[in-house]
Amino acid sequence: MTSDLAAKKGLTSSLAAFLLGVYGCIVALAPGAPTKLMLAVPLLLAPIVWWTVCEPNRWLLAFIACAWILPPLPFDLGSSGPHVALVFAAIGAFVALLTFHQWRIKVDPLSIALLTFAGALLVSCVQSFIYSGLEVAAGSLIRALLFCIAVYAFFFVRDGLFRYDNAAVTTLLRVIFWAAIASMTLACLDFFFQFPAAPGHSLQFIWLDSGVYRRAQGVFYESSTLGNLSVFVLVMIVLAWLEPRMNIAPQWALLAGSIPVVVALLMSYSRGSLGSLGIALICLTAIKGRWSQWKRALGVAAAVLAVSLVAAFSISPALASVVWLRMAASLEYFWSSPNAVLSGRLNNWITLVNYMSDESWKLVLGIGYKTLPISGISDSPLIADNTYLSVLIETGVLGLAALIALNFTIIRRAYRAARSSNLSQSFLGTWMFCFWLGESVQMLSGDLLTYWRILPAFFCVMALADRGAP
Repeated sequence: MTSDLAAKKGLTSSLAAFLLGVYGCIVALAPGAPTKLMLAVPLLLAPIVWWTVCEPNRWLLAFIACAWILPPLPFDLGSSGPHVALVFAAIGAFVALLTFHQWRIKVDPLSIALLTFAGALLVSCVQSFIYSGLEVAAGSLIRALLFCIAVYAFFFVRDGLFRYDNAAVTTLLRVIFWAAIASMTLACLDFFFQFPAAPGHSLQFIWLDSGVYRRAQGVFYESSTLGNLSVFVLVMIVLAWLEPRMNIAPQWALLAGSIPVVVALLMSYSRGSLGSLGIALICLTAIKGRWSQWKRALGVAAAVLAVSLVAAFSISPALASVVWLRMAASLEYFWSSPNAVLSGRLNNWITLVNYMSDESWKLVLGIGYKTLPISGISDSPLIADNTYLSVLIETGVLGLAALIALNFTIIRRAYRAARSSNLSQSFLGTWMFCFWLGESVQMLSGDLLTYWRILPAFFCVMALADRGAP
């Protein structure tokens, strides 16, 4: 019997080796490098897919690492090219199809608000087709599906097969920390050496005495995405310093890691992100004050920012000075020249408000998600730079109501988790409460929901914080 099993195993191995050899010959004989590359893709993907499927948590870890560290592929597809992280998102969807019967989805205000908002985005794609045609509707649907990756990540972590224990939570937080540090370091190098921007990436510049520099954006489409991620990680660093029992990284690593994060935040030149960080740190101090820890919270936040700012002024004093002057000027001239301070946003908002008053019937279902720049409202492409305003015009009253409900529910549930006696849940809840308050305010000056490469991590943290909540 043993010999028969050994013989069958040997035959199977020989057959697999033979088929692999035949496939290799086909790849070698295929004409042209592009054809060879396309035929070799399954061979490259097969072990990756197998490694990922063997452990349900791995697709999420790989997605975050790839999305934050790797640039888009240099192919002419979409606004900035396809991304490797989408492979792991597809694997995660495949895992969901195989195991969905084991999920235990909890129907509560948070899940209802999240699904309602995602549904509003998808339904608006029909309006995209009506007003703008099939090609634009396809692009609108793709953008909506990219946002849905974050929705899926939330339910996978909270109600799906995410292996929920201290080791799994710690591993996810460590991947977030180190992937962010690597991404911020790449962004700093990108600013100093001015590497060529990836195809399709937004080009934004800073004027210094030494020359004109492209704002730091690292591997992301635009610099504000980098700034948004910087705020997310800085709040985590301050909290991890306060709660060393979470064991995300040694305290020296947290302090050293804050340097490239703050420098990248300054180089992104994003005032909205700096304001969001200020709100998050104020909320953190207030929460810790309620728990009689405000002195330590304030001291840790001050130490992290002081070390980082000293490093920033040492590395690039001209840039740090310009950022400081820009923030000071924004506060000084906001009431006298609001449109100039807001970089022309006020004029755009007035145009959009006038449009809504003239075409109010379109606010019922919207004109289609991410179709505002090509809607023809003005002679040139119009960008709202305001999440609430763009959601109202593109997805209608239902989409705006769902977004407001979602923000309110996230903040409320995060605050409840922050008050938990469980160390991990309290840490995650405090992190999300402080960060999402700043995020909700920053939505007034930018469309943060388009940052599909970083949103899944935000929603994963919320899911972990909410997983043990009643």
